[in-house]
Amino acid sequence: MPLINSKGSKANGSAPKPADEDEVERSVDEMLADLASESAQVRRGAARGLGDHPGAAAVLCTAVAAEPQESVREAIFTALIRIGTKPAAAGLVPLLQSEDVGLRNGAIEALKTMPDAVADWVGEIFADCADVRIFGVEILGALGHPKSPSWLIEAIEHDPDVNVCAAAVEALAHCGDATATAPLLRLVQRFPDEPFLAFAVQTALSRIAGD
Repeated sequence: MPLINSKGSKANGSAPKPADEDEVERSVDEMLADLASESAQVRRGAARGLGDHPGAAAVLCTAVAAEPQESVREAIFTALIRIGTKPAAAGLVPLLQSEDVGLRNGAIEALKTMPDAVADWVGEIFADCADVRIFGVEILGALGHPKSPSWLIEAIEHDPDVNVCAAAVEALAHCGDATATAPLLRLVQRFPDEPFLAFAVQTALSRIAGD
């Protein structure tokens, strides 16, 4: 005889019926509204739930820029990492300009996990100020995108800022291959009065060669 639970339904292990679209939509709307709650706990819970809803990416990016609580920020960044779409990257890239170190670093770490989404924004990042370009180099070095080495080579070939180039050299030391050798050597010639750069290039060349 099948077991009967306290509500009279059969305890046969069958999964509950999924909510209909109206219920799901209301649930998302409620979570979006909860992002503006006075309670950090409520905001944090809403962020966690919205990580399952890619359409919330833009709202989450707006919310994280205004969020004062670090734990809630972390939950929002985690949700955006789970979403990982181009709209998520589009909302995170402007945060690279933030003077709030925690917000900026959170955006950098999140963007590092979005290789396909970030690819569309490389040109814009490298058209920005030197500080943002340095953050972009850091992202590319960890991005795992097949074009990251070529983007970094383009930076050391053309970027006018020696600090951006130095950051690109360090990134290439971790993700570059033999195609970076000649551009790295040309970089030393482009900045002949920067001994620290020559040392960084030599270190990168050794790592690329597997020494």
